[in-house]
Parts: sequence; structure tokens; C-alpha cells
Amino acid sequence: MTKRLFAIALLILSCATVVLAQDCYNFTRNQAISFYNKGEYRIARDQFTAAKDCPDKPDDNDLDSWISKCDSAIAQAERRAEEERRRKAEEERMRQQSASKGYMNIHKIDFGTSGKGEDAETFYSTLQASEIKYLRPRIHYDGLCSKSENITLYVKIFNPDGTLKTGTNSPSGYSYSTDITVHSGNGWSKQLTGWGNNSGGSYVPGTYRIELWYSGNKIYSQNFTLQASAEASYLKVDNQTAISSTYSAEGGSETYYVRTDGPSYEVTLLPSWCSVSDKTSSSFKIRWTANNTGSTRSDWFKVKSGSKEVRVDVSQASLGPSVEIEKVWVDYNQYSEGVKGMTIHVRFSTDRMLGKTGNCNAYFYLESGTALSDYNGSYKTIDGKVSVGDSFTPRYESSIYEDFTLFMPYSELHMSSSGTHNLKFFVQIFYGNTALASSEYVSFTLSY
Repeated sequence: MTKRLFAIALLILSCATVVLAQDCYNFTRNQAISFYNKGEYRIARDQFTAAKDCPDKPDDNDLDSWISKCDSAIAQAERRAEEERRRKAEEERMRQQSASKGYMNIHKIDFGTSGKGEDAETFYSTLQASEIKYLRPRIHYDGLCSKSENITLYVKIFNPDGTLKTGTNSPSGYSYSTDITVHSGNGWSKQLTGWGNNSGGSYVPGTYRIELWYSGNKIYSQNFTLQASAEASYLKVDNQTAISSTYSAEGGSETYYVRTDGPSYEVTLLPSWCSVSDKTSSSFKIRWTANNTGSTRSDWFKVKSGSKEVRVDVSQASLGPSVEIEKVWVDYNQYSEGVKGMTIHVRFSTDRMLGKTGNCNAYFYLESGTALSDYNGSYKTIDGKVSVGDSFTPRYESSIYEDFTLFMPYSELHMSSSGTHNLKFFVQIFYGNTALASSEYVSFTLSY
């Protein structure tokens, strides 16, 4: 019985070997194609090469074509890998270059000194050494980083004689350090902390140099000049030594005329809503923006020549509420609480009316233009003419009323006779006693 089972096993193994030898080509080729489709091109190439040794390989096989495709795919993958390696290497080189420059490309530095408030700064085209308490550099840069970077800048300020400004708290080899955040993208500016003291006297007239350093690398250098005081014996603006100006609520401009024996003058400490233009040796123009704040605003600026100065106080009223009527339409023969009449629809928008109550009214006339008179005191104006109205209070600074409705009973039009009457009305919107907007006339026919 054992010998018989052994013989059967040998027979089965022999048959399997024959079957495998007969299917060697298809089996090996299909495996190779599977590896190719999975992107494992080197293994696929080995399998296609192995299939060449299969005894059942047909004469018209495509193995050389597949091997060529594998070689092309392998070469392309190697090129992509090399390109990716080079890309990452270039990114790392640019990152290191960007980091060595403090992640920014600085275009220029301008300088300011104390303004109206303790932290406010005004930046001048020229600076006088005697007026400086703390000199505040402001850098203008393009960010070289892909995200914001927090860095520590080290600042060197060299005096006109070439010596380095230092103090008791100065880092070794520098005047001071300051922490800033560098942002990505172009067109940024950042004001740095300053150097000086509360009593002044840290600076003398002359040409200075400022250097900015990061991680031991000098990333920017610029010379700047502080001037000696230019004395003027007098300074007048519009022939006065103090001025008060009232500006219109809308944007506008005003020209001021300057008289001084100083070599030059400057307009400083301007409010944020004002700017200087058309400046000459004897005049300048102040331009201001519209006041949409909802309240009157007041501020001041100065005109300076040497130690002389003229203060100009300015105030500007706020623009009042405004309304625009966009559409008026009517549904006729409507009922409200059993009374027949017409429903007037008004679409309008409001600006600067947050929390302010307005009124939307309709006024009625004969087609000839004669105002309809009221006879029962129900739907009327103060002077006894026919009208209907309602109030509204916007909840936003700018609001849109898509469908504000007024219902006018036909009986309140007080037509004294039956028949057909040609009438018209228009809509007007008020804030207080001021009419802010009026619609065109809407004509209609009333028949009894």
C-alpha cells in the first residue's frame, strides 16, 4: 500500500512539472507585466528577460519590446529622481541664502523721531540732529520666506567720526538688537526700536552709517545725514502764527501759503486722514478724505522751519445719513384688515444710519399735480394733504430694504364723486426734517 502511494505522488509531481514547463512563458510574462503596471520596472525587466529562457516561448514574442519599454521607464524614473534631488538641493540652497539675509531683501531705510504720542512716529525727508531723542529706523523689504519668520536683528550705528554707538546694554560689537517678524511677499515695512535717550543730545550733525546684521552676516548698510538746525527768525502760514481750519465732510483740499526766512519748511504730524501735495517753497496743499466715521473728528498738524513752528488745528464734520430709492412698485386691489386699497412696495438702501430712525412716506396727487386733501385726519401730512408713511431704524451702518411696504386704503384718497380718477403719487424718505431721497411719480387709475 505504501509503495503504491509513493508511485502516485511521483506521477503527480511529474505531471505538474510538465504543466509548469508548458506554461513557463505566459506565467513569467504575466508576472513581468504585473510588476511593470505597479511601476517596479527593474523587476519587470528581469522577469521579461527570464521569459526568454522558457521552453514554450513563441517565436513571435514581444519580450524585446517590453524590455525596451522597461529600459525607457527606468531611465525616465532616474531622470525624475535626479530632477527632484536637484530641486530639493536648490530649495535648500535658496533657503540657506534666504536665512543668511534674514529672510528678506531690504530696499531702503528711512528714519523717524518722536511724534504726537509716546509710540507715534513721523518719518522725515530730512532730520535735524538737535530734534532727535530716539532715532527710529524703518526698513522697507520684500520677504524671502514661505511663511512668517521671527528673527533677531543686530544694529550697528556708526557716528560721523566712524566710532560705533554703544551703551551699557549693547550686545558685544553692536549698538543694540531688536526682535521682528519677517513676512512673506513683497512691499512690507517695519519700524525698528530706536537708539537715543529721553533728554536728547545723542546725535550731532553729520553723516552716519547704519548696518543691519543677522546670524553674523551683514545684510544691509546705508548712510544717512543729520542736519544742523536751520534757524528762522519768523514763520507764518496764511499770514498767521496759529490757524484753525474746518474741512468739509466730503473729501477735498485746501492750499496754505507759507512765509519764512528759513531755508526750508516741513509739514509734520499730519492726521491719518490728511496728506500733503503740491508743496513749493511758498505753499502747500492739504488733501483730506471723506469722513464716514459718523461723528466729527478733530486733530492738528504743524508747519516747521528751524525752531519756529505754526500749529494748524483742523476739524471735519461727519457725512450725514444717505438713502437711495432703487425701485417703487404697486399691488392694487389688496385688503388689509378687511379694508380695500393698494400696497406700495419700496426697495431702498441706507448708509450711515445705524440706529437712526427714518420715515418712508408716499404723497398723493391728481394727475394734474394738485395735492389730494385729507378730510378725516387719518392719512395726512401736517398741512392736511393725503399721505401714508411708516418709520424704519437700520440695524447696520449700511442696509438694504428689499421690500418696504405701505398700505393705502382707497377710501382715504377722498374721491368726492364716482367714476374714473387719474391719480399719481411719489415716495420720499426723511431723516428728521431732511428729505434724503425721492422717487419718480407713479401714475394709477382709481374707479368707483
